[in-house]
Amino acid sequence: MNLRFLGSLKFAVFLIIGLAALCVLGTLLPGAPSGEFASERAQPAGILSFLIPEDLYHSPHFLILLSLFSLNIIVCTLTRLKPKVRQALRPSLEADTEALLAAPVSAQMGLKPELRASAEAVGDALRRRRYRIRRAEAPGRLVLLGRKRTAGRFGSDVVHLGLLVIVAGGIVSGLAGYRTILAIEEGATEPVPRTGFSLRLDKFDIEVYPDGSVKDWKSRLAVLEDGCPVLGKTIEVNHPLSYKGFLFYQSGYAPVREKPTLGLSVTGIAGDGFKRNVSVRPGSPVPLGENGLSLSVVRFVPDFALNARREVFSRSEEPRNPAALVEILENGRTVHRGWVFARHPEYGSLHGRADSKYALAFLSLKYDLVSLVEAARDPGPPLIWIGCGLVMAGLFLAFYWPPRETRVLFETVSGRTRLTAAASGRKNRAAIAEEFRNMVGEWKGLR
Repeated sequence: MNLRFLGSLKFAVFLIIGLAALCVLGTLLPGAPSGEFASERAQPAGILSFLIPEDLYHSPHFLILLSLFSLNIIVCTLTRLKPKVRQALRPSLEADTEALLAAPVSAQMGLKPELRASAEAVGDALRRRRYRIRRAEAPGRLVLLGRKRTAGRFGSDVVHLGLLVIVAGGIVSGLAGYRTILAIEEGATEPVPRTGFSLRLDKFDIEVYPDGSVKDWKSRLAVLEDGCPVLGKTIEVNHPLSYKGFLFYQSGYAPVREKPTLGLSVTGIAGDGFKRNVSVRPGSPVPLGENGLSLSVVRFVPDFALNARREVFSRSEEPRNPAALVEILENGRTVHRGWVFARHPEYGSLHGRADSKYALAFLSLKYDLVSLVEAARDPGPPLIWIGCGLVMAGLFLAFYWPPRETRVLFETVSGRTRLTAAASGRKNRAAIAEEFRNMVGEWKGLR
């Protein structure tokens, strides 16, 4: 693979197509699981796991193509930059009458002033139009080279530099960037990994529509350093908190399966009018009045089922068939013990004591919620923004600042000064011709 091929347009097109295909694939594929509460997805196996890796943008496929694309840009720029710099800094001041007249925009005339005076007058006309003048003089002849917008020659090179800076920003993001999900309960404090500070969740709110669907969720966060709050902000989707190079996004929320709150109804069946509605957590007894009664949930099962040995187990962590083993004590003595079911309240009598004086009903099930906060540190975006600025500047130079050149040859022929001139430029030849005609009109005054 020689340098000519490495810097060729064909190779660049091949690499761009490959990168675009991987970007499309990375967009269509679901993201890799992130954090304890992220949903799992099936990963391809065998050869597919190599062709479609879990983290596509950090895979060898993507990095190799990106490196080759960077190499293509570097080789392409360097091979073309040297002649451009030489032409910009040390342009040729040679001029030939026949070559100038062969140009599409050219003119020839005789002038009355002697050679140097004619050159000064023509040079003034060029300077008024912001041309920078270079001159070369020899016996009987003088050459003026007027040029402007020379920076336009380097438009494509500035675009290439911008692309390299963008790629560098992506590499910096991949190597030095950091993302993690923090699951924070209301009132709890979580240290932020790789930093010296922590986050405290002061308040978590969920807004709902009239039909009960979730409208928005917000977290009131406080940044703590050495245990003292230094910054506070309410974050929500697309409104993160920024601190010391880290951004904290509201990623979502999740139930804490280990901390359910059960709403139960306890009714006396002796006709004494006893009835209590209580909220209770497993393992935390609650009193049922002043008569020494207390209730506790001995065990909670979110998806109740029995195995072959008639042992209770949960088929899943989802509350598909919630059930609780409830015990009621009276002055330390068990007076009721049995299962109560949320979906099938009639089953409770089958799993309780026959001599029980109380009937229980399952009223509600609530889980505590944790706010999922994504902590992200990405040092690459400043470079990416700089690269985008360079690309825009390069495109402006290439398309809206094209270089122009006017070459004028003065010769002494039969005691008179003869002027031969030609104008050239890469773009907008009509404007170049119009400007040249105006200058020729001025020079005719010297005849």
